[in-house]
Amino acid sequence: MICRCRTELAIAAILSGMLLVSGTTQAETPWDGDASPGFAALASASKQGRYAFVFFWKEDEQETHRMYDELESALANMSVTAEIVKVRVGDPREGPTVKEFGVARAPMPLVAAVAPNGAVTKAWPLKFHEDQLQDAIVSNGTALCMKALQDRKLVVLCVQNLRRLTASSHGKARRA
Repeated sequence: MICRCRTELAIAAILSGMLLVSGTTQAETPWDGDASPGFAALASASKQGRYAFVFFWKEDEQETHRMYDELESALANMSVTAEIVKVRVGDPREGPTVKEFGVARAPMPLVAAVAPNGAVTKAWPLKFHEDQLQDAIVSNGTALCMKALQDRKLVVLCVQNLRRLTASSHGKARRA
């Protein structure tokens, strides 16, 4: 009886946590597409359920071109489809995007991986390796938790290992 109550409480906690965390659905987008060109591109990727790799840059120099070319090449070799969103930090039209990401004083160029729900899952200043991009693609649950944390919301997780879950289901089968 006590075990059943714990299970029901855990399920209730998980469901209420999912309701709190799932503020943005696939149809919605966390970006105001009219605020800047960067937000418009992020909103488009979000509506399509795609990741966006935001390429922030300041100066049109060799290092910027090298990193952008490497990003393009890496995304072409990835199994998931993602968008590249170019944002020049000095462009006044991109002010809202730069402010939202807080990159005005960051070392450039910088690449930020953004999940469809708006969570920043990874960022690389100055350089990165092609194999690192795949690490930025996280599960929907992880993206939801990351977004909630980035929005300064409380996140409650209930984790149960497979061994305990399997033992629990076998016990239920024997009792039935």
